[in-house]
Amino acid sequence: MKSLTHLLRWDIVLLHRNQLIVVSLVLAGLYLGLFYLLKDLGGLEKLLVLLIYNDPVVTGLMFIGALVLFEKDQHTLEALAVSPLSTDTYLWSKAISLTAVALVTSFLMAWAGYGWQFQYVHFAMGVIGASLFYIFLGGWLVAQTNSFNQFIVRMIPLLILTALPFIPFFGAASSVWFYPIPSYPSILLIQAAFEDVSTAELAYAYGYGTLAVVGSYYLARASFRKHIWS
Repeated sequence: MKSLTHLLRWDIVLLHRNQLIVVSLVLAGLYLGLFYLLKDLGGLEKLLVLLIYNDPVVTGLMFIGALVLFEKDQHTLEALAVSPLSTDTYLWSKAISLTAVALVTSFLMAWAGYGWQFQYVHFAMGVIGASLFYIFLGGWLVAQTNSFNQFIVRMIPLLILTALPFIPFFGAASSVWFYPIPSYPSILLIQAAFEDVSTAELAYAYGYGTLAVVGSYYLARASFRKHIWS
């Protein structure tokens, strides 16, 4: 527990030093600016869900890539790999710090774009689920790469695949074909914060969303143990 606390402090320092918290807040502001430009069109709850969902994607996937690559360049990971620190502690420190940033910015966006009255539990679980899922997927990818360009190239197909559930979300196809995609549960939970979602869909979102996070975590842990903690 003490190791996790120390590592969390270090991660917060890294986030501050690399201006990643500022970047997250600026992006949230840009999303809200776009939302306000379009608000006169009415019925923009789905657009708000899309913009909010994109925040933990950026915070999770992009930021863990930047943080880990920074630590690789500084040879910090080489020192950590031969220390008593476990892979699990390292990954959960990144997950907790980045998810905290995603939660703050996502709630600010929701309050500014929608108001105070929405389903907070579904919203928080959707943001946390999306953030953890993308953080661990990012960890899985970045452990195998040595440059940000290489990370981006490998990340693009993953982003395309996990964005596919927005096709049925906007009514362009039947949702039944997209349920196996593990990013769909978090999208549904964030949607459920602002719109009615069936009990069956909520059960799917919480159940399969949990499996998605657990699965991505084990992928990240295996990748770190093979390429960094070996």
